[in-house]
Amino acid sequence: MFNRQLIFILFFLLTMPYLAQSNQNRKSIKTTRITQTPKIDGDLNDEAWKNAEVATDFVVLRPANGKVVDKNYQTTVKVVYNDDAIYISAEMNDPNPEKIPREFAVRDNFSISDFFLVTINPNDGQNPFKFIVQATGNQADAKVLNGREDFNWSAVWASASRITDARWVVEMEIPYRALRFANQPVQSWGFNFHRRLELLNEQHTWNHIDNTVGRWTQYDGLITDLREIKPTTRLNLYPYQSSIIRTCQGKTDFDWAVGMDIKYGLTENFTLDATLIPELVKFLVPFLVFSSLRFSKMITGKNLHKSFGDIEVLKGVNIDVKKGEIVAIVGPSGAGKTTLLQILGSLDKPDSSSTYGLNINNIEIKNLSDSQISKFRNEQVGFIFQFHQLLPEFTALENVCIPAFIGKKSKKEAETKAKEILDYLGLSDRYHHKPNELSGGEQQRVAVARALINNPAVILADEPSGNLDSQSAENLHDLFFKLRDEFNQTFVIVTHNETLADMADRKLVMKDGIIL
Repeated sequence: MFNRQLIFILFFLLTMPYLAQSNQNRKSIKTTRITQTPKIDGDLNDEAWKNAEVATDFVVLRPANGKVVDKNYQTTVKVVYNDDAIYISAEMNDPNPEKIPREFAVRDNFSISDFFLVTINPNDGQNPFKFIVQATGNQADAKVLNGREDFNWSAVWASASRITDARWVVEMEIPYRALRFANQPVQSWGFNFHRRLELLNEQHTWNHIDNTVGRWTQYDGLITDLREIKPTTRLNLYPYQSSIIRTCQGKTDFDWAVGMDIKYGLTENFTLDATLIPELVKFLVPFLVFSSLRFSKMITGKNLHKSFGDIEVLKGVNIDVKKGEIVAIVGPSGAGKTTLLQILGSLDKPDSSSTYGLNINNIEIKNLSDSQISKFRNEQVGFIFQFHQLLPEFTALENVCIPAFIGKKSKKEAETKAKEILDYLGLSDRYHHKPNELSGGEQQRVAVARALINNPAVILADEPSGNLDSQSAENLHDLFFKLRDEFNQTFVIVTHNETLADMADRKLVMKDGIIL
């Protein structure tokens, strides 16, 4: 019996990558090895592109999922390679190319601009690399894990875009050092190509993605015949320096040190992540500290001031929150906790006279226009309030869908995602119940689902359990930590509940407009 179970488990694990990438009517093209490297300038007259097979016949991803794209907006893509990199060209037809939106943004930030996106999945069919070029030429890239995108990851690659009289063009060079793949003589990789058209509010893909079944990562097309390419040595060095000034009883001393974070690829599947910490005063004797989880900054707020008339509520608050961290903010009423939370969520702005900085998920908030702030808030921030704030005339399902509708998701896409979240939260039998037909705990879980619907970078909660009985409050607190542990969700929670505050990764105490 045990042997049969073991055989079944091994069979499942070995076939899982195949199952993950399999989909009906999967498109496939054969790539071409080139001897002359194309110049990445947006001009596709290079010899490298002349005999390459074409990927075309794009279909609509949203809103009309599966519809064939009109020839006036059709896209053609070519993929070639050599010993150093993958090269991609895309020609995107547009009857009015001069009207293509081109709002500038910094790297890894989306603006109101058309874009071309490539997903490359050499391995498991579920966790691709994403490379994006906007019509402005701006780049973005991300690693994807279980459908969640990490834009904190940045690779070094080249791209160029150009707008002609009939289309816009993208040319890309993605070095193998930006990817992770097996050392095999002949390989086929999962690829998909996306095109965003802002004026039409449409997104197109090469390989059809069925929004009703599975995750989008399971719908790669296939690029075949990659031959004799070798994985590069994956070695990344991140040097740093620190200094300390100590003052005690009128005496001041100073100390400093340097060190380095090291990431080294041991195999195709395992990476050594280490920190080299030398003690300079002890002849630079190093030792390694291994870490399985490295946190990056999610929120950085500096010198945040806020006044209402003559009353100064925030007096130069500084706050840092790491990705995947649960931070509780406590303090007496009137300390400025809710005001700080509203500023972090872009519901309010710090005083314009103050020199401040507010960066959330690598987006500098004060550089955004009002319309961009609204878009940012809808996509990046989820809110949970003490009183659930559900609209009484709508069902639980409809309430959860509202932020997705604001984000221009289709009804089908929004409801599918909302049902997934409600099922996860144990509310699968409450889709069509209105708020007054739910218990207090159920109402607040629907509010949590609403906060999660757009995959926010951070969830801000203001007294989330303040209106619940003790058992419902405990269940809600447990849910927050479950979401953190399973999805690396970041939370900033204002609370008077000492139990919740003590459970948090960090507890910040506010008093008289400052963090103590």
